[in-house]
Amino acid sequence: MANGETKLDVLSDIVDWVRLRGILYFDADLKPPWGITVPSFKRVARYHFVTRGRCFISVKGLPGAHALDAGALAVIPHGAEHVLRDDPQTRPATLDRALAESGYTGEGCFVYGKGDGGAPCRLVCGHFEFEDGFEHALLAALPPLIVIPAAAGLATSWLDQALRYIAAEVASARPGHNAIVKRLSEIVFVQTLRAAAEHPDLSMDRLVGYSDPKLARALHALHRNPEKDWTVASLAVVAGLSRTRFAVSFKKHLGLAPLAYVTQWRMQQARGLLNDPGRTVLAVANQVGYASEAAFSRAFRKHFGVAPRRSPAEQEPVEAVTPATGISVKRVKDPVSASDGQRVLVDRLWPRGVSKEKARIDAWLKDIAPSAKLRQWFSHDPRRWTEFRRRYEAELEANAEPVAALLGMVRAGPVTLVYASASPENNAVVLADYLRQSML
Repeated sequence: MANGETKLDVLSDIVDWVRLRGILYFDADLKPPWGITVPSFKRVARYHFVTRGRCFISVKGLPGAHALDAGALAVIPHGAEHVLRDDPQTRPATLDRALAESGYTGEGCFVYGKGDGGAPCRLVCGHFEFEDGFEHALLAALPPLIVIPAAAGLATSWLDQALRYIAAEVASARPGHNAIVKRLSEIVFVQTLRAAAEHPDLSMDRLVGYSDPKLARALHALHRNPEKDWTVASLAVVAGLSRTRFAVSFKKHLGLAPLAYVTQWRMQQARGLLNDPGRTVLAVANQVGYASEAAFSRAFRKHFGVAPRRSPAEQEPVEAVTPATGISVKRVKDPVSASDGQRVLVDRLWPRGVSKEKARIDAWLKDIAPSAKLRQWFSHDPRRWTEFRRRYEAELEANAEPVAALLGMVRAGPVTLVYASASPENNAVVLADYLRQSML
């Protein structure tokens, strides 16, 4: 196998398990002077693609500002707070304030700025959302900001078309658009990783390590055969290196010791395989390299902090209860789908700017939403997310009547919990997890 093929196979192996969901925020037309502070979010990688003009981006915790010219792609892999503006000296507004001042409703182009002169800037903005609990050394190794200029070899004309096609699919809400947006978003994400890995001048040594042909051979073998009894020595043989040289090179480039990476890869695969109702815990344990269920369960609990979830086939039957996969969450501005089932609004206030006809809500459970005090305290501050979850779950424990009503709806068929927030860290996510746990 050629080096290039091995390199691409390694990236494909990893992305196959990323469980990525692409979301397009808006096509933005920004007129100087303008500046916007984008808040931080966990489990997301935000991106901004410049289709026209020029702007500057600065990321919290990093010195200086980076110029983005037409054709440049900026990716914030860990969702850190960052500022976009026409000039490094322009004072930015918060994203919420900018949206409110522009009158943006979530549809069409987001137009912002005073238009006092100077060349406008056009951006396509969105994010890749990672499933809660997913981790990989590659993602952890990414820097707070990746800037891929048009001159870095990225097929920018193709990328421009892909992002615009994503925007068109989101707007059309045609059958199958969710699948198309997801697949195209994955391609954009892989293209970003590939461009970064192929260009050492972007100063991402660990990412470049995935392109090393010797390490790639070992990684590819592990990814395809996690059930084997891998040791540092056996991986070194596949790589064609001595045991010591392999271990040192692996840790230097990937940031993890070889066997720590083996465990991480096995656990992430196991987490995905356990979602298959046809697989038992023991079957999954064997598939990822554990001879016994007990050994696998200990490793899984140590890694994730919880025991592996048993499949429905191994659980005691619960009459008239649908699997937890019958509960989903969706933002109110996302397109309505026939697979939504009953659409239940779980916010205390009706979403601003959304008509009842467009929202198509079957039930509005105001009383199941977080209390006004808790909502105001949280204010979608990512630093308070963990504590918000704990406090909201405590409120749900004391709020038995609406919880019981919602569980009754879930038992009758698929239910989609609808929310208004633009943040992926919101009460609907907590409520969905709480309901799933209540049904186990």
